Amino acid sequence: SNVSHEIRSPLASIKAMTETLEEGAIEEISVAKEFISRIHRDVDRMSNIANDLLELSLLESNQIDLTKTPMDITSLLTQVRDEFLPQCEDKSISLTLQGIDSTHRVLAEKARIHQVLVNLFDNALKFTPEGGSINIQIELEGNIVKIEVSDTGIGIPEEHQPHIFEGFYRVDSSRTYQGTGLGLSIAKHIIEFYGGAIWVTNIDGKGSKFTFTLPMYSPM
Repeated sequence: SNVSHEIRSPLASIKAMTETLEEGAIEEISVAKEFISRIHRDVDRMSNIANDLLELSLLESNQIDLTKTPMDITSLLTQVRDEFLPQCEDKSISLTLQGIDSTHRVLAEKARIHQVLVNLFDNALKFTPEGGSINIQIELEGNIVKIEVSDTGIGIPEEHQPHIFEGFYRVDSSRTYQGTGLGLSIAKHIIEFYGGAIWVTNIDGKGSKFTFTLPMYSPM
Protein backbone atom coordinates (compact mmCIF):
# COMPACT_ATOMS: atom_id res chain seq x y z
CA SER A 1 0.00 0.00 0.00
CA ASN A 2 2.89 2.37 0.74
CA VAL A 3 4.42 1.69 -2.68
CA SER A 4 1.09 2.32 -4.37
CA HIS A 5 0.70 5.63 -2.55
CA GLU A 6 4.20 6.81 -3.51
CA ILE A 7 3.77 5.95 -7.19
CA ARG A 8 0.13 7.01 -7.58
CA SER A 9 0.89 10.73 -7.17
CA PRO A 10 3.54 11.11 -9.92
CA LEU A 11 1.52 8.85 -12.22
CA ALA A 12 -1.57 11.03 -11.77
CA SER A 13 0.53 14.12 -12.40
CA ILE A 14 2.01 12.69 -15.60
CA LYS A 15 -1.42 11.64 -16.85
CA ALA A 16 -2.91 15.09 -16.21
CA MET A 17 -0.05 16.89 -17.92
CA THR A 18 0.01 14.64 -21.00
CA GLU A 19 -3.76 15.07 -21.40
CA THR A 20 -3.39 18.83 -21.15
CA LEU A 21 -0.64 18.78 -23.77
CA GLU A 22 -2.81 16.65 -26.06
CA GLU A 23 -5.68 19.11 -25.70
CA GLY A 24 -3.60 21.91 -27.17
CA ALA A 25 -1.14 23.10 -24.55
CA ILE A 26 1.69 21.61 -26.60
CA GLU A 27 1.28 24.56 -28.98
CA GLU A 28 2.17 26.98 -26.16
CA ILE A 29 5.95 26.64 -26.06
CA SER A 30 6.56 27.93 -22.53
CA VAL A 31 3.78 25.77 -21.05
CA ALA A 32 4.88 22.71 -23.01
CA LYS A 33 8.49 23.08 -21.85
CA GLU A 34 7.41 23.40 -18.20
CA PHE A 35 5.13 20.35 -18.42
CA ILE A 36 7.82 18.24 -20.10
CA SER A 37 10.32 19.25 -17.41
CA ARG A 38 7.85 18.25 -14.68
CA ILE A 39 7.14 14.94 -16.44
CA HIS A 40 10.87 14.22 -16.51
CA ARG A 41 11.10 14.86 -12.75
CA ASP A 42 8.16 12.57 -12.02
CA VAL A 43 9.60 9.80 -14.20
CA ASP A 44 12.99 10.16 -12.48
CA ARG A 45 11.29 9.89 -9.08
CA MET A 46 9.47 6.69 -10.03
CA SER A 47 12.68 5.28 -11.49
CA ASN A 48 14.54 6.01 -8.24
CA ILE A 49 11.76 4.38 -6.22
CA ALA A 50 11.91 1.27 -8.42
CA ASN A 51 15.71 1.06 -8.06
CA ASP A 52 15.59 1.48 -4.27
CA LEU A 53 12.75 -1.05 -3.97
CA LEU A 54 14.80 -3.59 -5.89
CA GLU A 55 17.85 -2.95 -3.72
CA LEU A 56 15.80 -3.20 -0.52
CA SER A 57 14.20 -6.44 -1.72
CA LEU A 58 17.60 -7.95 -2.50
CA LEU A 59 18.97 -6.85 0.88
CA GLU A 60 16.00 -8.33 2.75
CA SER A 61 16.34 -11.64 0.90
CA ASN A 62 20.16 -11.72 1.29
CA GLN A 63 20.61 -11.79 -2.48
CA ILE A 64 23.19 -8.98 -2.54
CA ASP A 65 26.77 -10.11 -2.04
CA LEU A 66 28.05 -7.44 0.36
CA THR A 67 31.80 -7.64 0.72
CA LYS A 68 33.70 -7.35 3.98
CA THR A 69 37.04 -5.61 3.63
CA PRO A 70 39.08 -3.74 6.27
CA MET A 71 38.44 -0.02 5.69
CA ASP A 72 39.28 3.27 7.40
CA ILE A 73 35.91 4.74 8.35
CA THR A 74 37.55 7.88 9.78
CA SER A 75 38.88 8.99 6.39
CA LEU A 76 35.51 8.11 4.81
CA LEU A 77 33.77 10.45 7.26
CA THR A 78 36.14 13.24 6.26
CA GLN A 79 35.43 12.53 2.59
CA VAL A 80 31.65 12.69 3.04
CA ARG A 81 32.00 15.84 5.18
CA ASP A 82 33.88 17.51 2.33
CA GLU A 83 31.22 16.41 -0.17
CA PHE A 84 28.48 18.15 1.84
CA LEU A 85 30.37 21.31 2.82
CA PRO A 86 29.28 23.34 -0.26
CA GLN A 87 25.59 22.53 0.35
CA CYS A 88 25.91 23.46 4.03
CA GLU A 89 27.61 26.74 3.14
CA ASP A 90 24.74 27.54 0.75
CA LYS A 91 22.30 27.23 3.68
CA SER A 92 24.64 28.88 6.22
CA ILE A 93 24.72 25.63 8.19
CA SER A 94 27.84 24.88 10.22
CA LEU A 95 29.22 21.37 9.73
CA THR A 96 31.68 19.99 12.27
CA LEU A 97 33.45 16.66 12.54
CA GLN A 98 34.84 15.41 15.84
CA GLY A 99 36.95 12.44 16.86
CA ILE A 100 38.99 12.08 13.66
CA ASP A 101 42.35 12.36 15.41
CA SER A 102 42.46 8.57 15.65
CA THR A 103 42.06 6.08 12.83
CA HIS A 104 39.20 3.60 13.23
CA ARG A 105 38.89 0.59 10.97
CA VAL A 106 35.86 -1.63 10.39
CA LEU A 107 35.18 -4.71 8.28
CA ALA A 108 32.75 -3.57 5.59
CA GLU A 109 32.36 -2.44 1.99
CA LYS A 110 33.41 1.20 1.67
CA ALA A 111 30.77 2.03 -0.97
CA ARG A 112 27.98 0.70 1.26
CA ILE A 113 29.07 2.65 4.35
CA HIS A 114 29.41 5.71 2.12
CA GLN A 115 25.80 5.11 1.06
CA VAL A 116 24.68 5.06 4.72
CA LEU A 117 26.61 8.22 5.60
CA VAL A 118 25.31 10.12 2.58
CA ASN A 119 21.75 9.24 3.56
CA LEU A 120 22.23 10.45 7.15
CA PHE A 121 24.05 13.63 6.07
CA ASP A 122 21.40 14.35 3.44
CA ASN A 123 18.55 13.91 5.94
CA ALA A 124 20.27 16.19 8.45
CA LEU A 125 20.81 18.86 5.79
CA LYS A 126 17.28 18.52 4.44
CA PHE A 127 15.57 19.10 7.79
CA THR A 128 17.93 21.67 9.33
CA PRO A 129 16.92 25.30 8.73
CA GLU A 130 19.29 27.98 7.54
CA GLY A 131 21.71 29.08 10.24
CA GLY A 132 21.54 25.71 12.00
CA SER A 133 24.30 23.21 12.64
CA ILE A 134 25.19 19.59 11.95
CA ASN A 135 27.75 17.74 14.03
CA ILE A 136 29.33 14.37 13.28
CA GLN A 137 31.23 12.50 15.94
CA ILE A 138 33.13 9.23 15.82
CA GLU A 139 34.40 7.45 18.90
CA LEU A 140 35.51 4.04 20.09
CA GLU A 141 33.59 2.30 22.87
CA GLY A 142 35.43 -0.89 23.73
CA ASN A 143 35.61 -2.77 20.45
CA ILE A 144 32.71 -0.85 18.90
CA VAL A 145 33.04 2.15 16.58
CA LYS A 146 30.16 4.61 17.12
CA ILE A 147 29.20 7.36 14.68
CA GLU A 148 26.69 10.07 15.54
CA VAL A 149 25.11 12.54 13.13
CA SER A 150 23.38 15.31 15.10
CA ASP A 151 21.45 18.30 13.79
CA THR A 152 19.43 21.29 15.02
CA GLY A 153 16.54 20.49 12.70
CA ILE A 154 12.87 19.77 13.25
CA GLY A 155 13.37 16.61 15.32
CA ILE A 156 11.32 13.41 15.27
CA PRO A 157 8.49 12.88 17.77
CA GLU A 158 9.27 10.00 20.12
CA GLU A 159 6.21 7.98 19.08
CA HIS A 160 7.46 7.91 15.49
CA GLN A 161 11.06 6.91 16.23
CA PRO A 162 10.44 3.11 16.30
CA HIS A 163 9.01 3.32 12.77
CA ILE A 164 11.42 5.75 11.10
CA PHE A 165 13.43 2.92 9.49
CA GLU A 166 10.36 1.41 7.83
CA GLY A 167 10.10 1.94 4.08
CA PHE A 168 8.05 5.03 3.06
CA TYR A 169 7.20 5.87 6.67
CA ARG A 170 6.24 9.54 7.06
CA VAL A 171 6.46 11.38 10.37
CA ASP A 172 4.05 14.03 9.04
CA SER A 173 2.23 13.40 5.78
CA SER A 174 1.68 17.15 5.34
CA ARG A 175 5.40 17.80 4.94
CA THR A 176 7.03 17.83 1.55
CA TYR A 177 9.76 15.19 1.29
CA GLN A 178 12.38 14.62 -1.33
CA GLY A 179 13.98 11.28 -2.04
CA THR A 180 12.35 7.87 -2.25
CA GLY A 181 11.55 7.31 1.43
CA LEU A 182 13.60 4.10 1.45
CA GLY A 183 17.05 5.41 2.38
CA LEU A 184 16.85 4.77 6.12
CA SER A 185 15.42 1.29 5.59
CA ILE A 186 18.28 0.42 3.24
CA ALA A 187 20.79 1.93 5.70
CA LYS A 188 19.42 -0.24 8.51
CA HIS A 189 19.84 -3.43 6.49
CA ILE A 190 23.40 -2.50 5.52
CA ILE A 191 24.50 -1.68 9.07
CA GLU A 192 22.89 -4.79 10.52
CA PHE A 193 24.52 -6.96 7.85
CA TYR A 194 27.92 -5.77 9.07
CA GLY A 195 27.06 -6.60 12.67
CA GLY A 196 26.06 -3.12 13.80
CA ALA A 197 22.97 -1.27 14.92
CA ILE A 198 21.34 2.05 14.00
CA TRP A 199 18.82 4.20 15.87
CA VAL A 200 17.55 7.75 16.32
CA THR A 201 16.96 9.99 19.34
CA ASN A 202 15.96 13.61 19.89
CA ILE A 203 18.25 16.30 21.27
CA ASP A 204 16.26 18.22 23.91
CA GLY A 205 13.55 18.90 21.37
CA LYS A 206 15.97 20.84 19.17
CA GLY A 207 16.93 18.30 16.55
CA SER A 208 17.73 14.67 15.90
CA LYS A 209 20.70 12.41 16.48
CA PHE A 210 21.17 9.36 14.29
CA THR A 211 23.64 6.85 15.70
CA PHE A 212 25.08 3.71 14.19
CA THR A 213 27.70 1.28 15.41
CA LEU A 214 30.03 -1.20 13.74
CA PRO A 215 32.44 -3.71 15.24
CA MET A 216 36.03 -2.47 15.19
CA TYR A 217 38.32 -4.40 12.85
CA SER A 218 41.21 -6.04 14.70
CA PRO A 219 43.63 -8.07 12.54
CA MET A 220 44.56 -11.40 14.06
